[in-house]
Amino acid sequence: MGGVYVHKTFEGVEELVRFVQEQLEVAEKMGLYLLSGTITQRDDLSPRFEWVAYYSK
Repeated sequence: MGGVYVHKTFEGVEELVRFVQEQLEVAEKMGLYLLSGTITQRDDLSPRFEWVAYYSK
């Protein structure tokens, strides 16, 4: 059974948090579970963040 891989970059933490919350709601409606999720800041001086996640049933 396959899963869904998500990789997205954000320009601020508020945008990131909003996206992750929406993703979790959509995944739940689709019967998927978050198996792995990682938030990484691009560098110390940048407001850029990356979200990498894998969802599966």
